Amino acid sequence: MIFVNTNFGDTMKIFKKTLFFLFLVFILSSFIVGICYLLPKPKIDKSNIITVYDRNENILIQTHYDLVGEYIEINDINENFLLCFISSEDEDFYKHHGFSIKGIIRALYSNMTYNTTQGGSTISQQLARSLFLDNEKSIFRKIKEAFLTLRIELHYDKIEILEQYL
Repeated sequence: MIFVNTNFGDTMKIFKKTLFFLFLVFILSSFIVGICYLLPKPKIDKSNIITVYDRNENILIQTHYDLVGEYIEINDINENFLLCFISSEDEDFYKHHGFSIKGIIRALYSNMTYNTTQGGSTISQQLARSLFLDNEKSIFRKIKEAFLTLRIELHYDKIEILEQYL
């Protein structure tokens, strides 16, 4: 007895649709990366300005590095501290390009399963948020954060990102 796959046409349709979808994702991703690359380099400032606001958004305290401490070059930071920091904050820091799919999936799973709030942001994402954005919880801020993270990753190396973050 010979079995003939009568669903071959359906399988090919699904395959073609999937291939077309992946092609569109590739084109869109390439377009976004191209725009991020062509935009001017985001300015990363070597200052430690800290601003504390009250509940009405009025500035209570604003300090500069001379009151808080001084800027330290990454070469002056103990290597063991750097390794410990990276392993606890973003273990795949040197492997990803600004986003950790594993971290995002872990955070989503934890947030949905255990009803807790766990972040999936990388060091690069946290740097983008702390330099250019506020702590508003919205999808628009996350999109801006992703765009800025990509720009930072395209224009700065990992050492510069880590130095500014610390």
